[in-house]
Amino acid sequence: MYKYQRTDFIETDLKPALVEACSHQMALIDSSLKQFTQHRNRLKVVREQKRKQRLELEQLGQYE
Repeated sequence: MYKYQRTDFIETDLKPALVEACSHQMALIDSSLKQFTQHRNRLKVVREQKRKQRLELEQLGQYE
């Protein structure tokens, strides 16, 4: 580009490609963050259910 004094390539080719790549990466990051948050929340629910089941089993064992 600079070798032939053609800086118009930056505006016509390079800049749109960079903007598109950036928006694509941001979309991937957003979807990954959403998926991670869903899995983390589900894990919290599962851990709480397991804790409650363990407590119930322990209480049943004490009464027998």
